[in-house]
Amino acid sequence: MVVGVGVASLQYAVIRFVMGKSSGAVTAWIPVSVLVTLVEYFVVTSWLRIEFQSLDVESVIAYMVANAVSGLAQGILLAEITGTRLAPVLWILAIDAAVGVELLAFASGLVDRAASLIDNIALALVFLNATLGAVAGAVSGAALIGMVRIAARSKKAAALPVDA
Repeated sequence: MVVGVGVASLQYAVIRFVMGKSSGAVTAWIPVSVLVTLVEYFVVTSWLRIEFQSLDVESVIAYMVANAVSGLAQGILLAEITGTRLAPVLWILAIDAAVGVELLAFASGLVDRAASLIDNIALALVFLNATLGAVAGAVSGAALIGMVRIAARSKKAAALPVDA
């Protein structure tokens, strides 16, 4: 949950300051991101009751679908922000890729081993959140860069004169 809000804030900074975008969709980025994170958290923990320590194929598929549905809201905003119709699809793929890496870390026991090296439980949780946030941030950052490049190419192509 904390990771979701932190990553959404960094994504907002990239969209607003690095990409130089300013619109209602950009302003809605953090509230929409927090809302979809809350809904996804509720669905995964209360409704689907997925336990990350004992992942099975059905749980992974259900989690990826829940994640994709929540990512769709952000993808629609990105389509408006970047002017790229592919934004929702690219965003869902990127977010599911990040979640896939996180799930692999849990399933392989890497997270448990890393946490066992740290005696302090609070420090272990901070380490875990920072690591998962770094993965999500790296993947979503790469997706944002990709969308900006696609949007720039399509604007260049639209500006070229068409021979009659």
